[in-house]
Amino acid sequence: MRAGIKFPVAVRARDGAVVARVDRAALAEQFRSLTMREGALISLIDPGNRVVFGSENSSAATGASATDAAMLGVLESRQTAVVVVRGETDGIERVYGLSRVGATGYRVTVGVPSEILYAPARRQLGTYAFASLAVVLCTVGAALLVARSIVGPLRLLSATAARFGEGDFSARAPTAK
Repeated sequence: MRAGIKFPVAVRARDGAVVARVDRAALAEQFRSLTMREGALISLIDPGNRVVFGSENSSAATGASATDAAMLGVLESRQTAVVVVRGETDGIERVYGLSRVGATGYRVTVGVPSEILYAPARRQLGTYAFASLAVVLCTVGAALLVARSIVGPLRLLSATAARFGEGDFSARAPTAK
């Protein structure tokens, strides 16, 4: 007889339950067919906190006890959650999406390295920072040009006024053509 997983689900309309039996090998095959990014992990954890399935690059062996109780404890009062955890074995910080699987008591965790998730935002931030710097430099350049166009004629007017104050009543300020 092949090893299987039982998913008991209470039926609300009537007193009773439906129990589905799923072949572990078939379930593992479904999980293995998922395309995951490098460093990403997926686990299925039963109500007894045992790992039913852990992706091949996961440190959680099938049948082992899920050790991160703090991470799984987040689901005590919620259906889904997102947490950031640094892996104990590989030291990689991952963003985990956690979810209960209906009313079965099973939980699914999917962890993606935070570097993969945050890389596009960091690139976008760099692009915005560069564009902002370019805008600031253009604004400063334009301000200097406007200032020169105002200050130049004022200096000429100031020099003419100084000459006029010294008694040169023939002094005239140049006019723009």
